[in-house]
Amino acid sequence: MSVELLSLEVEQSKFQLEELEELASVAGDAADDLATVIADLRSLIALQEESLLAAKKAEPLTPVADTTTSANTNTSHEKDEDAVIIIDEKPSPPFPNNLKEGDKCCLPFPHNNYAYFLPSMILTLNLTQNEATVLPLTPITRQSRTCDRFLEGTCTKEDCGRSHGTAVSLAELLPMEVLDSGTMDRESKILALYKDGVYYPATIRATDAEKGDAFWVTYDGYGTDKVKLTSAEVLPIVGFTLDEEAVPGTVSSEGESDVSSDEGEEEAVVEDDDPPLISFQYDDGEAMGAWEAHTKGIGGRLLAKMGYRVGEGLGKSGEGIVRPVDATIVRPGAGLGHEELSGAKRKRKRHKDGNERRHKRQSTLSTINGGQDASNVFDFLNSSLNSDTPPPARPPPPSPKETPKTKPKPLDLNKQLLSVQERMSVLAQEQKRTKEGLQRNSGDKRMTEAYKEKQTTIEAQIAALRREEDRLSRQLKSTKQRKNMVVF
Repeated sequence: MSVELLSLEVEQSKFQLEELEELASVAGDAADDLATVIADLRSLIALQEESLLAAKKAEPLTPVADTTTSANTNTSHEKDEDAVIIIDEKPSPPFPNNLKEGDKCCLPFPHNNYAYFLPSMILTLNLTQNEATVLPLTPITRQSRTCDRFLEGTCTKEDCGRSHGTAVSLAELLPMEVLDSGTMDRESKILALYKDGVYYPATIRATDAEKGDAFWVTYDGYGTDKVKLTSAEVLPIVGFTLDEEAVPGTVSSEGESDVSSDEGEEEAVVEDDDPPLISFQYDDGEAMGAWEAHTKGIGGRLLAKMGYRVGEGLGKSGEGIVRPVDATIVRPGAGLGHEELSGAKRKRKRHKDGNERRHKRQSTLSTINGGQDASNVFDFLNSSLNSDTPPPARPPPPSPKETPKTKPKPLDLNKQLLSVQERMSVLAQEQKRTKEGLQRNSGDKRMTEAYKEKQTTIEAQIAALRREEDRLSRQLKSTKQRKNMVVF
């Protein structure tokens, strides 16, 4: 490389250093973050100056006869120095002689109170106004992703949700060498590409020994699952010293950064450490264990860890039940196979002295009956001895009247009908499970006979309940018709 080009690069680097120092002076809290970038740029300037000095020493000496040429050269150098002084007085855009449309540069991209230096491409260049339209090549937000239709020239929407380029000043653009100061070692913080085309904060966990340009990374806040990425899919984070508690890119619910307070950092880490829920679905689309959405999802993670596959039964050969058993609540003391009728009265507890009370009641009744019999005998004797006086007329014993049967009320009929229907639904589920068990154990003769016998019993119970349902429906219908006939 010639001395002129090296000197031009040194001047450009010095100009960029001045711009960064001015930016750090007004940045406030972000000044510490830019300090590392400034130090790296100073190291780069020192290396460039050494290269320039070595190139000058390697140049052949100018002959004495060319005094005029050397004088002209000295004059030109003096003019260049004057030009540099003019640049210091009135800043101009960096490397104006080299920039052109399609070149790559480094763009400071603000996001969540951080300034990320992202590789970008210059779409349009306007040297008269010192502006350029830059397109980020490594988007870190969904809005900064490149619009494919815009590149093809077919996107007509001004706000399509994708990036059509960002208009920035040429003074804000930096060379790509700024990213060389970033580290890509183990446990380094980087930006890693995801499936949606966005770069997210991640950490390098290991480097592929066979391929030096491959890395095993984990996305910060999304568990410990490792993903293998190439060097083209990762980007070093330059100029930032990140702690485990404060990862750039994580935003709280109020839209502020998670590094606002120590308590917020601890809460954010606890929430990010929770792995996502694992859900399964059957072939018919029904979700398995939908109630896990209200829990921490330990059941789904255990099934996935044990190698569970949707559609296969439990057990060594996969012949177990496919769907979980529905949980039913029964009263205390009732077994799993207990079927309690709605409306059935519970038996009262017997007292320890229940027998004595019953005997006392019976003895009292017997005493009353005995006394009545004795009085009847004495009356007979008196009537026999005193035959002159006619016996008093005794009223005839009251004839027992038949108590009319109470007609059932519509409310009671509805309750009985609902109870029958609930029992039929329970038996239908039991019949379905029995059929599934019969299919699973088709090779076992003993189990097949047991399931067939159980299925026959369930079918008989369902048929009886259907007849009861029809009877209650007819009775309820007749009750409603009678009511309509009576009430006008």
